[in-house]
Amino acid sequence: MPKMLKELYQHRELGFLHAEMWFSRTIILVQYWRSLEQLLAYAKNKSAEHLPAWKASAAVPILNQAVDLDAKLYDLKLSPLLADAKVAPARSYLDMGNRQHAASLLAYATAIHAAYKTLGEQYRAPLRLLETHLGAIDRTKSQH
Repeated sequence: MPKMLKELYQHRELGFLHAEMWFSRTIILVQYWRSLEQLLAYAKNKSAEHLPAWKASAAVPILNQAVDLDAKLYDLKLSPLLADAKVAPARSYLDMGNRQHAASLLAYATAIHAAYKTLGEQYRAPLRLLETHLGAIDRTKSQH
């Protein structure tokens, strides 16, 4: 984040105006931009400093915090929203090669989905994609 903020402050033509940061149990960063279009252009810029922060290894702590927050907010052991929150870090763990941790998060999310027989496909799609990706990795390993 420091590299990204330095870049934004040095290149005001990107549309960045100002940022405010608070430190507590977590870090909160609020950014102010001249326009949504300029923010989206920066977000899509593959050479910008923000991109390394989105790699799987950097995303895991952030995703874990989001899962913990969801669990506290919803306080439901079988919340479909919590299932979705488990799928995101599971994919990151899988991308990092930690199949076991990814599989345990997948199992948790699958159990939640099983409790909701009428849950729409739009809610099931991220889980199905993760199952497919995990299955492909397992098939590749078994062929070697």
